[in-house]
Amino acid sequence: MARHVSEIMNAELFFIRPSDSVDMALLGILSLNVTAAPVVDSDRRPVGVVSLRDLIGASGESVGERMTSPADSVRDDAAIDEVARELAQRDRHRFVVVDADGRAVGVVSSLDLLRAVLELPPRHPAAFPHQDAAGVQWTDPFELELERTSAAPAGPGLLVLLYDAPGRSTRPVWAEASRDVRRRLHELLAAPHEQDAWLRGILEHDTAHLRVRTAAVLDPVSRDTALDRALAEVAAARDPAR
Repeated sequence: MARHVSEIMNAELFFIRPSDSVDMALLGILSLNVTAAPVVDSDRRPVGVVSLRDLIGASGESVGERMTSPADSVRDDAAIDEVARELAQRDRHRFVVVDADGRAVGVVSSLDLLRAVLELPPRHPAAFPHQDAAGVQWTDPFELELERTSAAPAGPGLLVLLYDAPGRSTRPVWAEASRDVRRRLHELLAAPHEQDAWLRGILEHDTAHLRVRTAAVLDPVSRDTALDRALAEVAAARDPAR
């Protein structure tokens, strides 16, 4: 089970500058199918929030003239239950998430918090490019179930198994590359007993709390590099000293 805001927030942050035009901001919000966006300064510190309601009918004005200020924010290391309680008490729909330096790093919504409380994996708007620092685009984590495998690419890429148990932070437990990620997931579900010992133990231990995220990576060199990073994350998660 996720424990901190950083584990459930949408880290693919779409933000707007105070000097941006209302027309440009409105186009960005509509294209991503969201209802609001944080407004940040030149140091990426939140100074306000602007919503569709603020922007509609305000063509020709700047975002700074229409935004609500200050922005409601929480730290990325804040506990999920505390943030959920604060969101409810303050009648808000979302918080801007900031790091230790006060810079915006994501957004967490009431739906994100509800899914976390219900022990469901996070899910964010599909229009956002869920890519890591190296540019690999990943799916949101989804349950390791046959009916969910349509979210995985039917071609070359990567898969990472995640363990998301109550009372523990979500951690990666397995990573591999495949020529057909969707078919590989079918194999794992259909014949877990045919996998090597370590993977078989993962698949047979507690499937109710297993999640998977996948990425399509066509270039073999890029795929190998991305796999090395994923395997390093798995190794770090196994290290009890970390």
